[in-house]
Amino acid sequence: MKSSIAYLSSIIVLASCSSGSVEPVNLGDDQVDSVELSLSSFEGSWDGYVEAYQFPSGSDRLRIVLDASGHGGIELGEAPPIPPFRDPTKRYPEGVGMYSEELAFEGFAYPALEAEVIDGRIKLSSELNALYKDFCAAQTGYEQVDWIGGAIVPGSPVLEGAMPVPNG
Repeated sequence: MKSSIAYLSSIIVLASCSSGSVEPVNLGDDQVDSVELSLSSFEGSWDGYVEAYQFPSGSDRLRIVLDASGHGGIELGEAPPIPPFRDPTKRYPEGVGMYSEELAFEGFAYPALEAEVIDGRIKLSSELNALYKDFCAAQTGYEQVDWIGGAIVPGSPVLEGAMPVPNG
């Protein structure tokens, strides 16, 4: 499920300009009429914060790293990196409850996707399920069971041992 990071644009305040380049980066402030901005105008490492919000670690930090074509990563908070997925028999990320209310986790570099410059501002999105990509690929897939009123529809595919099939 793609979730736009654009909603953050109204609450993100960048604390500093590009930390990865000596060249000044035009952010599109009052110069948008006279300067045409492109994705390469936003290339760099951006370190800022989410206003009036704290992640579970207590941090409000937001880091965005973009290359000249708008590809890169988005990191939230100050938590240590989430270890890479290793065991398909364990919940991932380990230590997180099945019904966690977190939509995005600290300690993971989410991909920056669909970056574009509109009216002098950069707009991008991310794939919040990117954290689970390797975990999901390692899981066994099952056919979907058709349900009508809580009963299995005759003739539907049911995996042996998945659930009891009523007689008759």
